[in-house]
Amino acid sequence: MSSKIVPVVLAGGSGTRLWPLSRKNYPKQFLKLIGNNSLFQETLLRIKQISGVKESIIVTNESHYFICQDQMKEAEIENSKLILEPCSRNTAPAIALAALDIQNSIDPEALMLVLPADHLIGNPEAFAKTMERAAPIAAAGHFVTFGIVPSSPKTGYGYIQAGKPLDSLSFEVKQFVEKPDEEIAEAFLQAQNYFWNSGMFLFRATGYLEELKNTAQDIYDACSAAYQASHQNSDYFRIDQEHFEKCPSDSIDYAVMEKTKRSAVIPLRLPWSDLGCWASVADAGEADDKNNVIRGNVIMKDCEGCLLSSENEPLVATIGIKDQIVVSTADAVLVADKAYAQEVKEIVNGLKNTNQGLATHHKRVHCPWGHFEKLVESSDFQIKLLVLNPGKSLALQSAAITVIRGTTKVQAGEETFQLEANSTKQIPPNSLITNSTSAPIQILETSFSLEENKLSAAAQTLESLLKKQISVG
Repeated sequence: MSSKIVPVVLAGGSGTRLWPLSRKNYPKQFLKLIGNNSLFQETLLRIKQISGVKESIIVTNESHYFICQDQMKEAEIENSKLILEPCSRNTAPAIALAALDIQNSIDPEALMLVLPADHLIGNPEAFAKTMERAAPIAAAGHFVTFGIVPSSPKTGYGYIQAGKPLDSLSFEVKQFVEKPDEEIAEAFLQAQNYFWNSGMFLFRATGYLEELKNTAQDIYDACSAAYQASHQNSDYFRIDQEHFEKCPSDSIDYAVMEKTKRSAVIPLRLPWSDLGCWASVADAGEADDKNNVIRGNVIMKDCEGCLLSSENEPLVATIGIKDQIVVSTADAVLVADKAYAQEVKEIVNGLKNTNQGLATHHKRVHCPWGHFEKLVESSDFQIKLLVLNPGKSLALQSAAITVIRGTTKVQAGEETFQLEANSTKQIPPNSLITNSTSAPIQILETSFSLEENKLSAAAQTLESLLKKQISVG
C-alpha cells in the first residue's frame, strides 16, 4: 500500500475576526501577521520539509488565484496545483474536490495531508517528522487527526477526547467536543486526554471519498458532478459553478470525522495558534516589557498589554491604555478591548449590510495585471493609482493617464505609442496599456465628466497629487 503524502492546503477562509486587516478579498492567510512571510507561505514552506513530498494541492476561492500566484512566486514554491472554488462550501466539499483530483490525476492510493493555510506552527522540523511517523497509521486505514496538547483552558477551540491507545503514537478518538465554557475547559486541561482540534488530517484520498459517500451522499454527489464538469488549465482546476453551488455546506468534522469508526488522534506538542482573533495575534507576537505588541507606524506612552497596529498609513498614538486592540488601515480603524476580540466578526456582519466595500476589500485591490488604489473619488471624477506588473496589459476606458514611474506602451485603435515617466495623455475608449519592461509601472488614471468645471477640478486635484510625488513600493 502506498504511503505517498500529498499535502492539501485549504486557503479559502475569510478571517473576519481579524478585520480590518483581513477582508473577504484578502483574508488572513495571505497576511504577514508574524514575521516576513504570510501564513499561507509559511504553510507551503513547512510541507516542503516532509520527506518524499513532491507536489501539493491548494484549494482556494477563484478570486484569490492571483494572490496565491504572487505569494507562491515570492516564496519560490513550485509543483503546487490550484483548485479554484467558485463559492465557499466549507471544508468537507473542499477536501472532496482535492481527493477526487488525487484519485484521478496523481495516485489513487496516496495519502492526503489536509492543512489549513492560516495557522501558526512552530518547530517545522518536528512537525514534518510527526507527519512522516503518522503516515503508516493513515495507510492502515485510519482517519488521523492531530490534536494540540493544550497549554491553557482555552474556550475558543473545539476539543478531541482521546480514548485507548492504538500504538505508541496514536489513540482512538472517543469524541469531538464543541467549544467549552471556562469551567469545562479547565477540567479538560486537568484530565490530560483532551486536545485542541487543530483541523489537520491525514488519510487515504480514496478512503475519504468512500466514507463521504456513506456519511454525506449529497456532498459526494455534488462534488463529483462539479469536478467532472470543471475546466483544467496548466496550473489550476476551475470548479464548475452551476454544480458546486448545489453542494451542501458542511465541515469535515460534522460530515465525516464524527461519524466514521476509523478516526485516530495523534497529540502534537508544538507551538500552535489558529490566530483566530486579534488577542491570539497579540499572544503570538513579540512583546515589549509591558506586554505590548507593536506593528507598523505606532507611538505609545504608558500602555500595557495592548496590540497596536498601523499598516504604515495613519500614525496610531496611544496613551495610558491597557489590554486594548487598536488596528488601523488606510480606510478603517478598529478599537476594542481584548476581552471582546471574538466579537469583531459581528462588526463585519454589520458592515455587510451597511458598507459592503469595507468588509470585502482594502483600499488596494489586487487584479490579474497588478493592483490599484483609489486615491480620490467623488461624484464628478475619480483618480486611481495603477501598478502594472511586467508583461501585463490592461484595457482602459476613456481617461487621462499620467505615468509616474516607468515606460508604458499604449495601443489606441490603430495608433501605438509610448508614454514615459512624468508624461500625461488623454486616451480614447478601450485603449490597451502594456508593460513590456522588467519592473512594475505606476500610472495615475483620472476619469471624469466632460463638463468643463468638473474637468478643471480633476486637473487641480491631479496637479496636487503630482506635487506630493506619489510613490508606491
